[in-house]
Amino acid sequence: KLYLIENKPLLPVAFVANKSVLNLNENYPGKAYLNEIFPKAADCDDVILSNGMVNTEELISAVEKLNASGIKITDISGSKISGTIDVTEDGILFISLPYEDTQVKIDGKNVQEVEIAGYLCGAHISAGTRKIEIKLH
Repeated sequence: KLYLIENKPLLPVAFVANKSVLNLNENYPGKAYLNEIFPKAADCDDVILSNGMVNTEELISAVEKLNASGIKITDISGSKISGTIDVTEDGILFISLPYEDTQVKIDGKNVQEVEIAGYLCGAHISAGTRKIEIKLH
């Protein structure tokens, strides 16, 4: 599911993380997206506190950082999201959608998706302004 507020995604749909931030072969526990991956990619403190509560300040800060460098959505129609992303250095395009259900095109070409954290989708991406198409199937 993609949660939207005023037609903008609540959490970043796609952003680029340095390859060293994400261990592609590691399986993370259920809350890993908010507790492990998100803080590393956004270079912030824990989003989930030790008492299980969400650290709202850190969540908002992380979302703002990742959205600033994330995909600029140009179209959402049916099961397809299109947009552009400015990539400053080669990295991993992290997509906040399930690996099994997602197909990615970069600059109009199908790419080999990679599984992140055992359940999320990603793809290797090179520096430059890139046209992204994400399709759920």
